[in-house]
Amino acid sequence: MDWYLYGIGQNWLMPPFSLFDFRFDMLNPFAGNLMPIWNFRPNLNFRQSTDYLWDFNNKDYYDTPIYENMGLTLSTQKTSTHREKASRPKTTTEPKTEKVKPQPYNKSTQLGNNIANTAKKYLGYKESDNSYKKFTHGRAEAWCADFVSYVARECGLTHIDSPSVSGLLKCGTFSNKPKVGDAIIFRKFDKNNKEFLSHTGIVTRIENGRVYTIEGNLSDKVAESNYDINDSYIKGYVTLA
Repeated sequence: MDWYLYGIGQNWLMPPFSLFDFRFDMLNPFAGNLMPIWNFRPNLNFRQSTDYLWDFNNKDYYDTPIYENMGLTLSTQKTSTHREKASRPKTTTEPKTEKVKPQPYNKSTQLGNNIANTAKKYLGYKESDNSYKKFTHGRAEAWCADFVSYVARECGLTHIDSPSVSGLLKCGTFSNKPKVGDAIIFRKFDKNNKEFLSHTGIVTRIENGRVYTIEGNLSDKVAESNYDINDSYIKGYVTLA
């Protein structure tokens, strides 16, 4: 808000160097001496300007700071007519942690572990006390395949009941890579170099390039053994199912 000196026929611009706004009204133009009446009120737009030079045509003036000698520090920036909103503190979002998905139930792996653990409880069954006949339905016969079939049935594979190694090949999926619970299949070669299946057992673990087993009819009893995984007498493995 600049200040103006109001008179007859002309407005004169006064520089706003005071803290108060004075409006000079020429109320009695017919008197010998003009009688000014000063309207005294606070200057609401007080800003820095100190030179008495002004332009009547465009009502502009030239700023020359003089308040520095008065020990004042004034701003020439316009005062905002509204309050600035307080800046809100930035909210930091915690990094999302991925939920660990539970591993899907692997029926084959669970069954294999069950078969291996079941086989261990029959270690020591043997022919000398006829305890091996538990696996053969009481028959006296070569019983390595009977042992594998019995353990498989106890673990829920009730359809497996083969007294021969060749019969076990039809009781699951054949593979050259062993897994825990698989039936290991051994072979031999006759004098004509013809292959025949000779023995079987149950894989209990694979470690450091070796296959660990529990076998029935191994030296006439249920016993543990292990073989090089590349042993030429190993034909392969059957995942019982």
